[in-house]
Amino acid sequence: MSDIKEIKGKILVKETKNFYFQLIFQVILIVAILIRMIIVRNENIGNGVDSFVTTIVFAVYILIFILLIVLNYLKLWKLRKNFKNKDISEEKLKKYMKSDEIPELADVDSKFALDKEKAKKRFYSIVLRIIILNVLLIYLNMHYGNYFHVSTVLMFISWILLIYRYLSLFHLDKKLFNDEWEKKKLNEYLKDL
Repeated sequence: MSDIKEIKGKILVKETKNFYFQLIFQVILIVAILIRMIIVRNENIGNGVDSFVTTIVFAVYILIFILLIVLNYLKLWKLRKNFKNKDISEEKLKKYMKSDEIPELADVDSKFALDKEKAKKRFYSIVLRIIILNVLLIYLNMHYGNYFHVSTVLMFISWILLIYRYLSLFHLDKKLFNDEWEKKKLNEYLKDL
């Protein structure tokens, strides 16, 4: 039984780490957007309509990021709640692992490693798509009129998402949340389950 608790704890630690990383990244992005919004408002003081539209667009971006943070938190909260509930926890564990039987601890580690490998392969295809998108936007911008704001926003979003994926896959997961943090969080979840 403690093996099942440890499996659930490991899953919760992984999901918590993902949530915290997304939260940190999205807060940094919101701050960058707010700074950009303040700069644009100061530049466009004479042009009220342009300043108003820019403010609305940036406010929508901020609302989307806040909504994503809330949705990710609710997903983590629901998983914790389901793992605590003795009646459905084993069924939710099977569903999470996409298995018909309760997994072993080694299965969880191999699933996490396999998921990371798949994510790395997807990352390289995303890099290719973003490069193609940016080349296409630059071409359209140069030959068919200046849609600077639209193409700039699309390029900005695509590169920010690429940076986020790169950092989350290759660097910051172990630098921000080291093994000591993981063990501490695992012990906390094991006491809670």
